[in-house]
Amino acid sequence: MADEGPAHPGGGPNVAAAEDALRAAGLVLHAGRWLPPIEIDVTQALTDARKLQAEAESLHRQFQAATATNRRVWEQRRRLAETLEELTRIRMNTAVATTETYQAIERLKRRLNEPPFTKAVDPAEVGELPSVNDIARDRVAAYARGGLATLRLAGGLAELEKRYAELDADDDAQRAFAQLAPSQPLSPRRPLKSLARDLEQLRDFFFDDGVPYSHTAGRPRTTIIIGDRRLLTVTLREEAPSWIPASAAVRLSLPIDRRVPQAVFTLDDRRITVRKAQLKDVRIGPRTLETLPVWVLPPEAEDLGASLAVSEIHTPPATLDKEQMWLAVEAADSP
Repeated sequence: MADEGPAHPGGGPNVAAAEDALRAAGLVLHAGRWLPPIEIDVTQALTDARKLQAEAESLHRQFQAATATNRRVWEQRRRLAETLEELTRIRMNTAVATTETYQAIERLKRRLNEPPFTKAVDPAEVGELPSVNDIARDRVAAYARGGLATLRLAGGLAELEKRYAELDADDDAQRAFAQLAPSQPLSPRRPLKSLARDLEQLRDFFFDDGVPYSHTAGRPRTTIIIGDRRLLTVTLREEAPSWIPASAAVRLSLPIDRRVPQAVFTLDDRRITVRKAQLKDVRIGPRTLETLPVWVLPPEAEDLGASLAVSEIHTPPATLDKEQMWLAVEAADSP
């Protein structure tokens, strides 16, 4: 990475030698400061993660507003239906029903067969509404990408802290920096602490109590993080087994022991020959499963996609909150 050139043009041979020493120590001049290139990357990673947090927060608010509207209309519909049922009972059990009773029944029937009541669904089935599910799908993507960006920031910050510790022990770099900027210490302790606080806040947001999900063909789907580096979209199922397609195994560089005998797996009346494997470091909200047993599907079963058995997330168990379209996951119990 090229830097901005001399910090002190025309400063003489001593200044030039100091700048050469800082460059030899791996520093670059950026925005008037000498710093390790990784600090530029970390700052950008923080910016990216914050943007994704803002996007996820916005989508979460949209989802909450849409589900609240559906819940309110559904409750109104339920109350109107109860009133209609009561009036119908009165009409049937009264020798001579009044004209007002008949008119009220007809008004209620017409009202219940008009929007917005015809578009409301049971709150536990809110994913059936295309408008809500579209928001839910975008919310899943924002949370997944934001979680991955947060983990990248964490890795970059750890590397930056290590780099500054090395520079603190580099006497040549310290002398050179003191000559160029005697009033400024080399290690920016305050920015490092600020970055650490920012990282903690992002972790609290993206890895708090689970992950959102959306619906595809009526089935819940979410995106999880593998090895803190890759995203994997999975269909959520209650019971084992979990599986991934061959293409995902390749993308994740999943080692498959060819010495392990193949097995025959039956799904939806299809008999499929699979191989057993282990996904490592599967992150789902605040939990990281060290290993997750999976079937690796053959190429001809690619259409089945990837599937995660919710029952594999236990102690304490994960649960599907259908109204919030959220896979609720608690942190693992302490041993």
